[in-house]
Amino acid sequence: MASNGCFIGVLVARTHDHVPLCSYTDENYGSANTVRQQSQRILERMQTPASNTDRSQANGSFYQSFDHKDCIYFAFQDAATDLTIVAALNKLLLRNSGDVNGTNRLACGLLDLVFAEFTQSFSVGEFGAKHVRPFQYSKFDGAIQRCIARVLQQDRSGAGAVVGGAGGSAGRRQVNPNYEALRQELTDVHMVMRKNLEDLMTRGENLETVNSYSDQLVDHSAKYYAKTVRMNRMRLVKMYGPPAAVGLCFADILLLIFF
Repeated sequence: MASNGCFIGVLVARTHDHVPLCSYTDENYGSANTVRQQSQRILERMQTPASNTDRSQANGSFYQSFDHKDCIYFAFQDAATDLTIVAALNKLLLRNSGDVNGTNRLACGLLDLVFAEFTQSFSVGEFGAKHVRPFQYSKFDGAIQRCIARVLQQDRSGAGAVVGGAGGSAGRRQVNPNYEALRQELTDVHMVMRKNLEDLMTRGENLETVNSYSDQLVDHSAKYYAKTVRMNRMRLVKMYGPPAAVGLCFADILLLIFF
């Protein structure tokens, strides 16, 4: 049972080169490693203007979501800061899994709050530098957990969307002036985005399966080769061993007779 309600994982990363900056995964969730792998896969496969190599024309923010087995993944990209945030929700722990709009609001509230807290804590120049290492900001996972707790508390109290402090809210609106419109648009395109990303995930899983089969085939081929070499040696010993032994005995007898 996850200890942070329905939220079981959050990943914060740079968009253009997919470098993970920090992450949080609920270790009490049985498939924590799967959540990490799927979040990274979403980051690598998302296709929006913010993820293109040439980001000079990219602007605004983008939300996407999709189902994967017992989880729903929500992703947020912001072109101005080159950030991507992925949040994973356990469908079994949602208070009302049939309320799509409510689930969207809950997930977007967390994405927006994590974005606001992260950009308040670190500047674009800091996490956008070339020398930044993967998970260099891993200490931010404590702030992610506090964001999760705050969003869940707001959801239980029935309050509106959660946004960062006064400074964070103002900065957020400058990055995305159509904040509410984008959030509402997420509901309209929810199923289309979900299907597209599900197809991407399925293709990725199929490729991993093929690679696994290929590795197994290489291992088995090496074993069969070694076994074949041993069998050929035994066959040569059985074929030429007795005549060779007889020849050696005959040679010994001749040596004893004449020498």
